[in-house]
Amino acid sequence: MTQAENKSLFDELVDICVQENGSDLHVSEDRTPIIRVDGFLIPLVKKQKLTRENIEGFLSLILSEGNLEEFKARKEVDFGYTHDKKARFRGNAYFELGKISIALRLIPQKIRTLAELNLPPSLEQFAHKQQGFFLVVGPAGHGKTTTLAALIDIINHERLEHVITIESPIEYIFTEDKSLVDQREVKIDTPSFHDALRGIFRQDIDILMISKGKAGIDKIAREIYAKYGREINTIIITPDDFRKQRNKDLIKEIINNHYIIYGVERFVDLVFR
Repeated sequence: MTQAENKSLFDELVDICVQENGSDLHVSEDRTPIIRVDGFLIPLVKKQKLTRENIEGFLSLILSEGNLEEFKARKEVDFGYTHDKKARFRGNAYFELGKISIALRLIPQKIRTLAELNLPPSLEQFAHKQQGFFLVVGPAGHGKTTTLAALIDIINHERLEHVITIESPIEYIFTEDKSLVDQREVKIDTPSFHDALRGIFRQDIDILMISKGKAGIDKIAREIYAKYGREINTIIITPDDFRKQRNKDLIKEIINNHYIIYGVERFVDLVFR
């Protein structure tokens, strides 16, 4: 199968997922494609089983050069993918039993509001704070990034701020309104979280958002606080490993140093007891 044929097949599978209001698309070697709709996995039985050539062709379409190199080296990679400016996906490519699989999660184009997410209205206060360090914590797949997006979008529509996001990968794309929003994806726009952090103050930043800090919340937060904590107006972060003991100690250390923090103190006792 030619690459043009692989592209046509992949486009067709993505279109089916979107048209059927699917949340996920799974493509794997020696399996028929599968979509998830309303929580149920539905095999696309009219489609033939995919080959290694198909999957490798899909990867060449959806992965950046850097992500493709990481996949070859580490046998798995997280990534973001925009399909013809119509749909955006968060994806993971990985090996299982020596075969390649790709899982794609459809990200809604519209950033939902706190009300639409059925979140407490009191959360909106964090988008109006002029200074603070705000953590959004929880298990993977439980809406940390979606919650952050809702808060940042409030800022975007109501405040004149320069927002910089550092993400791995970028999920939601913000449409600029009152704020200037620069979104940087690790491995595409910057080599690493720490490289991106080193440059933020030459970029006239007001608000920093870090999403999916796989490098370790302890390392990232210590660097932010030690070097930048009293200069950035607001720091919003979603760690992947918040439950580790050293992170509890870190947050207590920041609180004890009297840095202005919102949305953190009560998490320390509730999450770590």
